[in-house]
Amino acid sequence: MALKRFADREALLGAHGRDGTLADADLSDLDLAGLDLSGLDLSGTVCNGASLVGAVLDGCDCTTLFGQKMDLTGASFRGARLEDCFFQHGRLEGADFTGAMVRRGRIFMCQAQNTKFVQADLTDSELLGTNFTDADFSGANLSRAVLREAVLEGARLIDCDLRETDFRKANVNRAICRNVQAEGALYYGRSPWDGQTAAEQDWEGRLPRFDGE
Repeated sequence: MALKRFADREALLGAHGRDGTLADADLSDLDLAGLDLSGLDLSGTVCNGASLVGAVLDGCDCTTLFGQKMDLTGASFRGARLEDCFFQHGRLEGADFTGAMVRRGRIFMCQAQNTKFVQADLTDSELLGTNFTDADFSGANLSRAVLREAVLEGARLIDCDLRETDFRKANVNRAICRNVQAEGALYYGRSPWDGQTAAEQDWEGRLPRFDGE
């Protein structure tokens, strides 16, 4: 099915907005690629099947945004609010969430290679089964986050808060860990940082994946 294309911000607001916002709008199956939506209120928006490839949503209020099978490839959410968002089976490759607030966000089974979560707050988030290969989490707060069955190969986890983070069944081969806080973190096998949280660690072979609890 061809997506309905909106070429500019004002046309989108005119068709789906209310009082100059997109709060609680249904943007499902729309092509919004490349649009500058920065600073808009998109709280409660439903975006199932929408394309936001290369779109700019910097500083947006995207709290409780809901999207299945969205394409956010190369989109920018710098400084955006994404608390309690829900993304499932989406594409996030190369998206930029630098400084974003993603507390209690749920990102399930998405493709998120090369994403940036630098200085992002992902406290209490659920990131199950998502592919974060080569993602950058430098300075991020991942305390109490659940990364079960996530792929973190080559990910940068530098200066992160990993307290009580759940890494069980995660693949962290080649991930780089330096200067982390990791008290109470859950993992299988030997500690990935091996008591040397101030030094860069190659986690390959240290966090085995297996089917048991």
